[in-house]
Amino acid sequence: MFYSNRDFCNRLFGRGHLSRGLLLALSLAIGACTTTEVRTTAFTPLTVEDATIAEDRLLDVGIVQFNPGLDTAEVDEDELVFPELRQAESRYIAVTLAESLQSSQGWGAVRVIPTERTNIDITVTGRIVQSDGETLTVDVTVTDSRGQRWFTKQYSEQASHYAYDRKHPTEGDAFQGIYNRVANDMLNYRQKLSDRYIAELRTISEMKFARSFSPTRSTAT
Repeated sequence: MFYSNRDFCNRLFGRGHLSRGLLLALSLAIGACTTTEVRTTAFTPLTVEDATIAEDRLLDVGIVQFNPGLDTAEVDEDELVFPELRQAESRYIAVTLAESLQSSQGWGAVRVIPTERTNIDITVTGRIVQSDGETLTVDVTVTDSRGQRWFTKQYSEQASHYAYDRKHPTEGDAFQGIYNRVANDMLNYRQKLSDRYIAELRTISEMKFARSFSPTRSTAT
């Protein structure tokens, strides 16, 4: 099966993350490109907490808008990349990942943030390595408020050949498997943490948050 990059744009921004005018302009520009064959891929289901998690084990998560991966030195000369589209996609990926984390029911507040902060229990940062509608590859790093890195991992997936088929619409994003795998890895790591460690993370985050509002902070620094 074949799909056009215009279908990819419509799929990507169907929730209103981009203005209709800009979407139309990008769609028309990309629509002139050649089509790409989309192969079927296995879908990773989302792991959901099987019991009500205790309030004191809920950690808040901040997901930094992904690095769009537009570094000139690292972009393949043969790869057609539209900066406006990639910038919008970097936020879309963060938002979709946040939705997956919330659906797993294993976290406290999950927010998309513009820049990295230290007063959040868990911080997720990422970078788009490849995104062409057929394949999505991202690097993801997860750290906690103690400065402990949980993991750094690269995730890659090919879209199902039904992902852009308007006659057979599928649930979720074309690359939902990636978001589910990141969410599953984070949940698996958190489940192994002791109650004491989690309590320490919450305390550290609260102290850092309070310090950011301290009137003596500016003079001390």
